[in-house]
Amino acid sequence: TDLLNQYVDVDGEKHRVVGVVADFNLKSIMLDNKITPTMIKLTSPDRYLHAAVKINTTADAGNKMLEWIWYEVYPDELYEGFTQELVMENARELNVVFFKINFFLSIITILISILGLYTLISLKIQRKSKEFGVRKVLGASRSTIIHILGKDLYWMVSIAAVVGLACGAWVLQTVFDIIYAYHGNPELSHFIKATIVVLLIVSVTVGFKVYKASLLNPTQQLRSE
Repeated sequence: TDLLNQYVDVDGEKHRVVGVVADFNLKSIMLDNKITPTMIKLTSPDRYLHAAVKINTTADAGNKMLEWIWYEVYPDELYEGFTQELVMENARELNVVFFKINFFLSIITILISILGLYTLISLKIQRKSKEFGVRKVLGASRSTIIHILGKDLYWMVSIAAVVGLACGAWVLQTVFDIIYAYHGNPELSHFIKATIVVLLIVSVTVGFKVYKASLLNPTQQLRSE
């Protein structure tokens, strides 16, 4: 608004500013397409390229009606009209592709993590099989065995969750900065929900293995040693 009624020099011509519009972007919001200074001015009719039409019906129906009128007036000229929805269509399609890729990678990452934890707890159970057998003979309860097996895992998963949240937030912000000129910032609730889902999956998978270990016969455990 400070430029109202001021004169600006563009290509050697002075133009008086009669109004200021809100920020808008003529290009896609992808990559480094930041908003740049733009001047809107009247031009001669022979340089008209586009016409914006506001209709009272649906976008598709209105576009078909305009196409029919166009070919009635210019039967030999190709109609190149489009709706405003198509302006951001490429960006939306690209967002869907990114979502599918990230979803696939997240599923693979979770599966690999679960397999790693499952293998780790299996090795721990095998290594402490004799200890668990002795504890059971001496009267240790099932909850005690589960606690012994899981206490190291609790710390491991907690540290992994904290580090994963911090690294995930940084990576996500960095990727957004590279891909998009403008983007919203992820909310804390998004990371909390993702962490809860992962912890539930890990708890069910690894907890099943720990529970099975607590049911083993101490006699067989001692004999296997």
